[in-house]
Order: sequence, then C-alpha cells, then structure tokens
Amino acid sequence: MSEILRTWLEEQKTGIIANYNAKGRKASGRFESETFVQMDTNKGAIMAPRYAGVMLFGRRANFNQDPKAINIWARVAGSTFLKDWVRNKGLSINPYAVAYKIARKGIAEPTPPNGLVTEVVNDEAIKDLGKRLAKDLIVRFSNKEQWQIS
Repeated sequence: MSEILRTWLEEQKTGIIANYNAKGRKASGRFESETFVQMDTNKGAIMAPRYAGVMLFGRRANFNQDPKAINIWARVAGSTFLKDWVRNKGLSINPYAVAYKIARKGIAEPTPPNGLVTEVVNDEAIKDLGKRLAKDLIVRFSNKEQWQIS
C-alpha cells in the first residue's frame, strides 16, 4: 500500500512542478530540484523548500514598519535572494525596489488561493488514490493464501 501512495505522491509532485512551470513561476530551478516525496510507514508527504509558502499563501508586510528597519531588510533581501530572483527571471527591475515593496506591502495571496497545489491535488486526484488503494485491498483479500495486509 505504501508503494501505491509513493507512486501517487510522485505523480502529484510532478503535476505541481508542471503547474508551477506553466504559470511562469520558474526562476532558479531550485523549486523543482528541492521538492521531494517523503515517506514513512503508510504515510507520505510532498516536501518543498521553505520559500514555497510565499508562492502558496503570500507574505504579509514586515511587522516592523519603521523606515530604518524597512531599509535594512530591503538592502539584505535586495542584495541576496531577490537579486538572484530578478536575474533568474531575466527582469530589468531593481531588486532593492522589489524588496522595499515586499517589506511595505507584502505579497498578495495568489488567486485561487493555494492554486499551485489545489489545481493538481484536487478531489479527482484524491478519488483516484482511493480507487488505487481499494483495488489493492480487493486483490489482497481475494487471494485466499494471503489474509494479512502487509
């Protein structure tokens, strides 16, 4: 059963990454390379980098709206990850301006909320997993020599 779940999760991961690329979100390629399926006994999850939360849920403005604090954050962000993001996207925008706007306004939640995932892992996909698991159980129980679920 866990192999069925692993296969299904891998399919969902592939679909999420394809959706991510189709929406033009690709920048560094790290999302694709750092997203993976993690399995434990009969349970699993799709794990993504921490920054994926911003892509899914948005980001609030900085709590500390003091101009000095905003400028410090914007300098750090603009010279590190946002500099890379602007370069990887091929944009001709100042990364410090992007950082300043993020610090002041945040990043809006995408529409539909969490759509990057919910457009792939939806009711239909979950029903498909249920059918696969049910079919496996039926095969196991119909085999009279195998009465235990391993």
